[in-house]
Amino acid sequence: DNLAPIEMRAHDPVSYVGDMLAFAFRTFSVEIDLARGLFIISREPQGISLLSEEEGKSSGDYVHNEFFISSTSVEYLSSITKSPYAMVAHSMSGLARPLKSRILQVVSSLSRRPEDEEAYDLGGNISADKDGALNELLPEEGMEAIPTSARNRLAALYSLCGLLLFYNHQMGKTLERLVTCSNQIDKNNSGELESPGRPVAAPEGDDRFDFLRSGNPLIQTLIECLQEANESFVASLKVYSAMLKSYSSMAEESEADLAKGVVALITETRNSSPGFEPYILSTHPDSASALSLELLCNTVINAAISSCDKLEDAVTLKEAIGVAIKAGLSEDCAEKWQAQIGSKEQELVEDLVGKATGKMLYDCGLGAVAQAIWNREMSEDTTPIATYPGLGQHDIQAGMTAFYSSLYSPPFPPFDSIKDSSLKNSSRAMTAANVVDTYKQIYDFVQEESAGYDDLSFISHSPEQVRALLS
Repeated sequence: DNLAPIEMRAHDPVSYVGDMLAFAFRTFSVEIDLARGLFIISREPQGISLLSEEEGKSSGDYVHNEFFISSTSVEYLSSITKSPYAMVAHSMSGLARPLKSRILQVVSSLSRRPEDEEAYDLGGNISADKDGALNELLPEEGMEAIPTSARNRLAALYSLCGLLLFYNHQMGKTLERLVTCSNQIDKNNSGELESPGRPVAAPEGDDRFDFLRSGNPLIQTLIECLQEANESFVASLKVYSAMLKSYSSMAEESEADLAKGVVALITETRNSSPGFEPYILSTHPDSASALSLELLCNTVINAAISSCDKLEDAVTLKEAIGVAIKAGLSEDCAEKWQAQIGSKEQELVEDLVGKATGKMLYDCGLGAVAQAIWNREMSEDTTPIATYPGLGQHDIQAGMTAFYSSLYSPPFPPFDSIKDSSLKNSSRAMTAANVVDTYKQIYDFVQEESAGYDDLSFISHSPEQVRALLS
């Protein structure tokens, strides 16, 4: 076929396994067609099939009209096997063993950490010696590359699972082509399928397809490799999530950024692979669970949200959930994480607004007065307010004068760290409300009869008027 040797792409695990599976599928399809043709021939009277070119093309089993099968050949064929299924199983058994060995070797290598021996280098900069140490790289370069390499290997494992799902499904469908011909097989053979060593009664209906798949060594190999790849992916995902803090310090990225990066990469891989189509996953419930977006988010987002201490991190995690929703994340899982991230975001916004309120109070002149009132409350002082340090007649009047002057152009904080315009506006509104509440507290204190102030003519705005000016 003038195809390059498969081993030439051994450095790329996804392409390497994909090429092997494609070759196995082509070979499997040829063997299926051969088995169908041979057993249809063996059912012809006198053991000879002379299909015309037109009949062969219409039936899909074209045999050249100059090709003769003698009765002796038919007897030899019957002595080898009693069913086409056993013939295909026998012919593919030699391919199944080395294929399984190579696929599991790739899966095992991808499951190792970047610095481990023989781990696939998908980050472009990492290599390892026999002791597992990084080879002649500056520590900064090596550490920065490890998170990227780990994320790429995780995506490669996920892609391998998609390949195994796809080819397992396709081989199963190809094998069913033999079942469609089963009503043409002699009654003596139609009720039995020959497994290695002894005939076994074949079930009917959908169970028949499962029975046939389980008896084929190549399909069974793909199922076993898929199980191993699923387990390796889940284990690697948990390790990646547990290492987020370390990876964050290595790559100088937040844990939320790393979580979003792996979610985006996995969803991109899922969308580009035909193996994750719903009709394929529905026939592999274990794989559907292990490779689900729900497990991905529950593992990665759960690890990242605990270290979410900045508003930008909460926004990043919301974006990660948005990416997963577009890829098919279930509504229940999406709502759960949106609620948790929203709650965390609200906490961070309140903390940010609290800091912004303190800065705005000092910028508009009420900071010192408000601080003095809070200190007095904490000290449980019972003397008149006017005698407390920082709350004298002059202090109150100076603070109020500066505050009223700032109302013409309130020094609202810019909240540059908030990218969402609606969230930014609500944060400014919350800050203004906090300033109004502080002004009302001061206003009520100095209006008390026991406050000790002789002249309050400098207080010219009520709290309602201030609220209207700042709204």
